[in-house]
Amino acid sequence: MSIELFLLLTVIGLATGTLIGAVGVGGVLLVPALVLIGGLDVHDATPVATLSFLFTGVVGTVAYARRRRIHRPTTKWLLLFAMPGAVAGAFTNVALSATAITVVIAATLVAAAVQSPRGASDTDLSGRALGPAALAVMGLLVGFGSTLSGTGGPVLLIPVMLLAGAGVELAVSSSQPIQVPIAIFGAASFLLHGSLDWQLALSLGSAQGVGTVVGARVGARLPVEMLRRLVTWALVASAAVFAVKAFAG
Repeated sequence: MSIELFLLLTVIGLATGTLIGAVGVGGVLLVPALVLIGGLDVHDATPVATLSFLFTGVVGTVAYARRRRIHRPTTKWLLLFAMPGAVAGAFTNVALSATAITVVIAATLVAAAVQSPRGASDTDLSGRALGPAALAVMGLLVGFGSTLSGTGGPVLLIPVMLLAGAGVELAVSSSQPIQVPIAIFGAASFLLHGSLDWQLALSLGSAQGVGTVVGARVGARLPVEMLRRLVTWALVASAAVFAVKAFAG
């Protein structure tokens, strides 16, 4: 990989991290960017994205923990079961064809596009408590789906928790720490197959971590609805391209 392309991808990491900090769903665009702009194969892009989200997870968890917004009983169950889910998702990713993974990513992008217009201002912050069994199932599903598609965690966990009746505050705060075990166990599983460019992943992750901090400040100054619309259109466009790639071979 040329130094120019490496720097371009790092800038992309900074951009997706900024979107993560501003509107929460930017991470789902990383794999499309790596494939469509960086020219990586989906089997190379998903492991890189998975490990890179370790940085956004740490940054987000620290930020929420400082404000005492991490609900430990909920987080405990999610993290515990996200670990085996992430391992299973990584092994499934390696076993499936590039076309199948492309379809999965396209479907994930469409789901994220549908969900992204909804934000904290659109949904009641209160919600019902979720039991250990429900949280365990969520952790498994989100861990599996995140490493399978290279989406990190929040883009899957937040809508799942909202559909289950949890409040927005709990869903968003829980989506930060779940990125850490998904990144660690997913990346370790990918490494067993020798399919992880860890140098690129660490570069992207560092850029995304910085971008997350920047995005949190940008999001506080710019109209959130405008940012969400931009992300939604980017998701739709990426989903369309991935669908064409999948069915055109």
